[in-house]
Amino acid sequence: MNHFANGARICANSRPSCYTLSCRHYDASDSSCKDLHSKRADSTHGSRQHLEQRIARLKRLLGRLVWPATDHIVAFGCRHALPLRLNRQPVIMRGSIEQSLLEYAVGFFDGDGCVTTYGTCHQCTLSVGQSACHAEVLMLFVHIFGGGIYKRGHGRGSSMPVAQWQLAGKESVSLAARILSQHASLKKPQLELAASWPKCREQRLEAKAALKEQKSLVPSQENLHCTWPYLAGFFDAEGCVVLSATSRQVKLTLSQKEPAVLEATQSFLRREFPNHKSCLCKGPGGWSLSFSDSSMQVLRRCLASGVIVKKSAAEAALSLGFCSHADVRERLHSLSGNQNRFRHLDESGCVRATQIHRAQAALRSIRRREAPKHVIDTAKTRIEELQRCHATLNRCTELSRVRSSIRALLKQGCKVVLKR
Repeated sequence: MNHFANGARICANSRPSCYTLSCRHYDASDSSCKDLHSKRADSTHGSRQHLEQRIARLKRLLGRLVWPATDHIVAFGCRHALPLRLNRQPVIMRGSIEQSLLEYAVGFFDGDGCVTTYGTCHQCTLSVGQSACHAEVLMLFVHIFGGGIYKRGHGRGSSMPVAQWQLAGKESVSLAARILSQHASLKKPQLELAASWPKCREQRLEAKAALKEQKSLVPSQENLHCTWPYLAGFFDAEGCVVLSATSRQVKLTLSQKEPAVLEATQSFLRREFPNHKSCLCKGPGGWSLSFSDSSMQVLRRCLASGVIVKKSAAEAALSLGFCSHADVRERLHSLSGNQNRFRHLDESGCVRATQIHRAQAALRSIRRREAPKHVIDTAKTRIEELQRCHATLNRCTELSRVRSSIRALLKQGCKVVLKR
């Protein structure tokens, strides 16, 4: 018997289907881990390559499903017909806006807002896009700045229908942009241009070129001022709450094309929490800032600062102290977007991932202790077997989820767009 770290151990002379981890014995005959070792996984569902091919075909079909035309949004549990415009004056027309509410709006606009031009007269507009099923922030922007909410695009496949808050008209845009530009932010230079948008058509062409140039510039964190309401708004727009599959660790991630706002956020959190640790890295889709150590404190402060879109996710993560790991993960999964929902690990997948994680930790331990080569090779073989079965069963789950999603969308009235 060779002992691993944390009480884990492996029987060098045991049969390949038997091993122990963390003082608990696992056997292929045990129903709790039968799926980890069953050789019927490949024969029943086909090889992993075959599963990948089937999933790819179904995802192509899913991508051709077009949702029915959107005629409403859902916000705060109520349906509102589109297009939507308020019958009363917005907040900025009736008096001053609360500083915390302004900072929240600026943070959200930095994440999902846009300053753009339209028409042959090159008029300037402000806009924010959100899922039509979660349009609370769009209602907030209409309430504060006026304008209206309109349909922006049909849902297609896993992408839900999108609605858009839009503010047009020189006086309205100028007032809103001037108020939004009062707080140092990523889009402040663009908002200042919008606030002073010229009346002359020739000057508008110059302003349009200047706006395009501003969009191409790499922003600097020195131009940003991060506060808790600002961070709450930006987190609502670009944040993500994830509970680890193998532990009770909650990770928060913020994403952006350029790193300036993430660097400013990182510096702000270091000032607020001296022991704060975070990772700023660049990936295929842009930059991301991730951290776990102070995630619960950040979520509490964001809730107190008025987070809206991620409020339910923050409350779910904070309930981890008195709810099960599986329940919290499923709740967070139901609240997240559709981008990676097919590959989300279910409860069985989390169990498998935890077992692999423990087996890898045990292997590192026996390597440090210079165990005999045959013991190390046996441990490596069993880890590879666990990983193969885990990958195959994950693809089986993904295949089932894609099928269920297609059936659900067809029942909702989605139509298949034929290839041209």
